[in-house]
Amino acid sequence: MRRLGLLALLALAGCGGSSEPAAQPAAAPTATPAEPVVDAPCRPARVHHRPYPGGDRRLDLIPWMRGEPRELGLVGVLWYWNDEHWGGKARTAWIFTGGEAPEGYSAKVLWAFLAPAVKDRGGTELVVEGRNLSRAGKFRDTFAAIGYEGQNGAPSYASIIDLPTPGCWRLTLTTGDLRAHVDVRARSLAPG
Repeated sequence: MRRLGLLALLALAGCGGSSEPAAQPAAAPTATPAEPVVDAPCRPARVHHRPYPGGDRRLDLIPWMRGEPRELGLVGVLWYWNDEHWGGKARTAWIFTGGEAPEGYSAKVLWAFLAPAVKDRGGTELVVEGRNLSRAGKFRDTFAAIGYEGQNGAPSYASIIDLPTPGCWRLTLTTGDLRAHVDVRARSLAPG
């Protein structure tokens, strides 16, 4: 029953699609080979299992992570999270490659810039660029801004993060004049 409530909220938040026709088909995420970044240490974000800091109480039971710089208030709500995948209440941000969790649902993340000073600084689109810090790999995708009850003016974006390879990824998020990043570890669904 809790899962159905969360799925309903996800649909309301725009993560499950839109009834509005798209102006043009969405471009597929791009993944290209690249040299690993040797000078950037991997610092995966901490996963929080406490109430969502954005004020929408319907999100309180969903784990979330914080981005940098902290003054922008970037939070990623981890819709795909299942503690069983990561060995209990994991404290390090993990995601599966390929944009899908083992149960078949998408690796959805709701991104929200919660700092009061940034409410009118987000754009209509969020660009997420990733680079693998531990091996070759890049990722780029764009996501439209969304609105939902309880948003309180925070620039918010629903995304499916489809990383192509395992490793430590630095995701850089850009919208309007806001730019933040977060590190996550990616694991393949395939054995080995």
